[in-house]
Amino acid sequence: MIEKRCREVPTGVGIPAFQPGITKEDVMRLLGAPTGTARGYWPNTRAVFYELIPDQISLGFLFDRNSLRIRQTEASFTAEVDSQTVLLTLNGMLGCKLNQQIQQGLEQVWQRQSRQFSFQLDYLEGVIERQQEGRIYIGIWEEDLH
Repeated sequence: MIEKRCREVPTGVGIPAFQPGITKEDVMRLLGAPTGTARGYWPNTRAVFYELIPDQISLGFLFDRNSLRIRQTEASFTAEVDSQTVLLTLNGMLGCKLNQQIQQGLEQVWQRQSRQFSFQLDYLEGVIERQQEGRIYIGIWEEDLH
């Protein structure tokens, strides 16, 4: 089921999951105007965020100012969001390369067995963590960004 829902550029079905490397144009075409923008934390980046479902699902992106490609992609979910939606979103953020180790890391954080799980996959690094207010945060970035 996971593979059937994963595309290089999201289609808008379910929660759109954008992986690093996707262009700002593709994000804007699917999601429209962002909820907000700011200077990126890292040099040469611009932050954009969306309250996709207010008080439930937020998406965030750090775009390279020159290439306008996503360098870091983020999603945040409240407990009202089901674990399958979070799993499908994570797989999309990874470019459809979710593996058993990362899936188990998500499950450990989801079940509160661990507060944080960090990983590397090809040229990507990432973290899944439970934030103080109970939200699940997922951040995935190109390894040379941080």
